[in-house]
Amino acid sequence: MDMTAEGVNLHDLVARRCSPDQGWLVFYEVPNGTGFTASRRADALALQTWPSKGIQLVGFEIKRSRGDLITELKQEDKANAFQKYCTAWWLVVHDAKICEGLEIPVNWGILAPKRGVLYQVRPAPKLVPEEWKISFAAALIRSGHEATVGRSEAEIKRAIDTKLKAEVDRQVAMREKHGRASSESDLVHYKSQYEALKKSVDDFQARSGLNIGTWNGGMVGDAVRVLMEHKNYPQLRRQLVDIRDGAERISKSMKGALANLQQMEDVRNEQNQPSSEPSSAESPGRARQRRP
Repeated sequence: MDMTAEGVNLHDLVARRCSPDQGWLVFYEVPNGTGFTASRRADALALQTWPSKGIQLVGFEIKRSRGDLITELKQEDKANAFQKYCTAWWLVVHDAKICEGLEIPVNWGILAPKRGVLYQVRPAPKLVPEEWKISFAAALIRSGHEATVGRSEAEIKRAIDTKLKAEVDRQVAMREKHGRASSESDLVHYKSQYEALKKSVDDFQARSGLNIGTWNGGMVGDAVRVLMEHKNYPQLRRQLVDIRDGAERISKSMKGALANLQQMEDVRNEQNQPSSEPSSAESPGRARQRRP
């Protein structure tokens, strides 16, 4: 590729200089004839089609290195095969310095890129063109046709690729947007649910006096279920009071019974203990009579 230091293609700069909206048609790699009559090729030829600007053909020799330029200068016949049909002939180089010290034909102008356009390093003198041969006209028309067909196919493919890429990008953007919206919506929904549940638990704990933890949730739930299933709350309250009173009476009776049992156990233990000294109730005389 004939690229400039800024990465611009020299062929594109020629096309920019000879714009279609100014009446120009640009042809690349144009042979000097068709079939076996073709022996040379011009890098670029630009045809001006507006009569107001003068119907004319301008030639461009594009060189990207000093070595290529030196080789071109040694083949004068190559340029002459096309230059004779042109009103001007331009040498296009990526840097004018490659021309220094070389004998550039006086009937060649020199163009070099600067800030994205081709500027004139040396003007091209006006040439008097010969009448076109039919073989050259056929070669020029054929090159234009091939370039147009090839460009049309490339443009169609590029347009399809661009359309497909745009559609893919749109679908991806929609899915990403929908995904973000769904995630944000879900987050709001779940947060709202959490806040509602937390408030319910806080209200229950405040009114019941119960603290629901991770270890007693089941027990509290069972108790609440029993209460919720019993629809007659006043009757349930009376039943619970009666149960409480009955439990207190039973507890009191059991405490009395346990006290009596303890007294009886103490008496029995005292009776079973052996006595080694005479009882204070016995007299000394009676104790002597009992000795053998």
